[in-house]
Amino acid sequence: MFLTPLYRHYCPAGRCLEQIRPLSNKYTPPADACTTYRLTFTALQAFEKDLHQQVHLENNILFPKAVEAFNREKTMLN
Repeated sequence: MFLTPLYRHYCPAGRCLEQIRPLSNKYTPPADACTTYRLTFTALQAFEKDLHQQVHLENNILFPKAVEAFNREKTMLN
């Protein structure tokens, strides 16, 4: 399928976050963590949330519509 490379787009980032999340105790800094440490965990958590939202939108809305449009065009050309 022409969209297969796009489906693989998020795998590396997702795999990295899957490893970081448990190592960071779900992005929970220690009580004595410095500001940079805390901001880094906050940014990682926000990035993971945004990534999940983006993957959801693409996989459940954009990609299906693209496949539908592709199939419609293909049918018209045949």
